[in-house]
Amino acid sequence: MLKYRAFALISAAALLSLLITAAGCRTGQAPPDRPGGPTMHADVVSANSALGLDLYGHLGAGNQNLVYSPLSISLALGMSYAGARHETADGIAQAMRSSGGAQVHAHYGALVQSLQVEGEKDTDPTLLLANSMWVQMGLSTGVDFLQTIEQTYRSEMRSVDFVASPEESRQLINSWVEARTRELISDLLPSGIIRPTTRLVLVNALYFKGSWANPFSEERTRTQSFHAPARGPIEVPMMHQQSRLRHARSKAHDVVELPYANSSVTMLVVMPKQGSPVDLLGELTPASLSTLAAGLEAGEVALGLPRFEVRSPIRLNEPLIAMGMALAFDPDQADFSPITRDARLFISEFVHEATITIDERGTEAAAATAAVIGLESAPSKIVEITIDRPFAFFLRDTTTGAVLFMGQVYDPS
Repeated sequence: MLKYRAFALISAAALLSLLITAAGCRTGQAPPDRPGGPTMHADVVSANSALGLDLYGHLGAGNQNLVYSPLSISLALGMSYAGARHETADGIAQAMRSSGGAQVHAHYGALVQSLQVEGEKDTDPTLLLANSMWVQMGLSTGVDFLQTIEQTYRSEMRSVDFVASPEESRQLINSWVEARTRELISDLLPSGIIRPTTRLVLVNALYFKGSWANPFSEERTRTQSFHAPARGPIEVPMMHQQSRLRHARSKAHDVVELPYANSSVTMLVVMPKQGSPVDLLGELTPASLSTLAAGLEAGEVALGLPRFEVRSPIRLNEPLIAMGMALAFDPDQADFSPITRDARLFISEFVHEATITIDERGTEAAAATAAVIGLESAPSKIVEITIDRPFAFFLRDTTTGAVLFMGQVYDPS
């Protein structure tokens, strides 16, 4: 009788957890080469944006606050892809919105290295990404897979006993994620998600902290109405500043970009004047998002922006299946043989959580991903933009174009 086994992938940038369970014995082998993109960053950045925007349509967020990290999810999927072959690998590449191929790992590795920044002072920007692999003691793993995870994704290697101590193993992984996300995500893997059948957990953690280049003065923050669809006008703390910002106004929406001090990361806020962020995010593509950001012009803006904090735990099984990954979740058909010759693996759970806090000083955000396997420009005058309706936001690295976090705010209170 085939025994079920599992491995996990975790990525801390948008709390994602993927459970993979096992089902038989096969030969470890690297995934086949497939055509790749033309440059080191452009292909994976475009795929990352496409995944984030396409995933939104499958989340069914509706009129709810939402935050998630396309980059964290992409990295967790990339590590899963390294352990898959044949149609299973093709399905994961499709969900990643990637053309696939061995070069994908090198490109994501290079992107991660280019994004890493650790500030020396509290006011300095910090953007940290970390990976780890938690393996059942005694499990024989494929050499090519191990090399990709350890060298390309620069993963820390940990040996644990899922069989005898699943709960202790879960707590160890959660503690690792909590430390890498500066205590913002403390319970990535909920109770019961690690079982004796778990064989491997791959973890990516992402943490960002940045101070506004133009901080808001707390003295100017005042209670103001925000027009939430389901609740009508609600009173929220509205931050105010007047500074030179890149922005655009059109009949469809107001857009403003807030830079962080000494950082290539910015926050892009888009407020539809009619309808909701659901309509906006459902229509955006990677190309139109880039065009939107590129079309902004600098000018004096009197800005009102609500303080907000959003945390989103998300189960991603069904969205990823709908995006092409059905075979990876099928115990009878999944092929993760490059991971191990000892058992046949499949994904049983893929969960994700992210958190973001915006205040007068700046932004702090984190996410974790785990896979357990068993416009119109404004004239040159002061433009008033008050974000008092539901809006979408994007934390983007302007150098590479990578989307670190994205989401929507319907109720800042």
